[in-house]
Amino acid sequence: MSSAILKEIEDWEKQMEDHQSNSFTTKYDWFINQMTKKIDEKVKKKLYFNLDNVLFFSHAFLRGATIQKDAREQIVKNAKLFNPHVSSIDDLKTLTVEQLSFIAKQQITKEKLFTLIQGSITGSKSKIGSSIDLPSVLVLHLRAIQLIALSFGHDLNKPFELMLSLKLFHASTLPSRYHKRNWDEMVEELSNSSTYIYQGTEEIIQDNSLLPMYVQLIKFSLVLATKRYLIKGMPVLSVSAGAITNYYFLTKVTDFAIRFYQKRYFMEHSKFSIHS
Repeated sequence: MSSAILKEIEDWEKQMEDHQSNSFTTKYDWFINQMTKKIDEKVKKKLYFNLDNVLFFSHAFLRGATIQKDAREQIVKNAKLFNPHVSSIDDLKTLTVEQLSFIAKQQITKEKLFTLIQGSITGSKSKIGSSIDLPSVLVLHLRAIQLIALSFGHDLNKPFELMLSLKLFHASTLPSRYHKRNWDEMVEELSNSSTYIYQGTEEIIQDNSLLPMYVQLIKFSLVLATKRYLIKGMPVLSVSAGAITNYYFLTKVTDFAIRFYQKRYFMEHSKFSIHS
């Protein structure tokens, strides 16, 4: 079974390598790059610094939240079905990659339901739902990454795991054409860094980090534009648009994260070379 997941990872990496920019994405990147260049350097540094702080604060808040503590207990409880001796998150590393992947996907199923509901609220007549769309998406994506990390036996209270999960969040939200470069950088960090002490850069937000934000704004504009079309007094189109787009973006993030932690599993078990 492990060989099947190995093959899936190889195919995944090949897809990332084959993914190239087309004329539209090249022009889009050029346009965003030009817009970014117009921002004063001091203003940009302050913006990036503040966005990094938002990520760190959100990450810390979620780690300490009751719902996250409950999730840790549920993950350990699920792991006991495969190995009754599991009593902590670290003990999950005794399970097979298939079992860990099953637990992770089980956790993400709930998050996908939440994101469908949240997207539907954004598309509804609720002004409050629309106003908190972007923060809600941020929290749901961060929480999904945390749940996947925990499901693979990685304690997010360790500095290295914290930074790696934030970098994974950042990479997974970028357009597909940027995935391979960020994937390779994170894999390289796994090979060269201690899993207890983080030795890399602590800056997460970069120029290309603005790309997913613009995409979210486009999505939000689409949802707002379709709110005027009512079916029996209900904004069915905008509700559907909000739910479908949010589900798509979360699936994109979770697929990337699960593949990454699967690869890490094989690297740590000396069965998978970073050069494969």
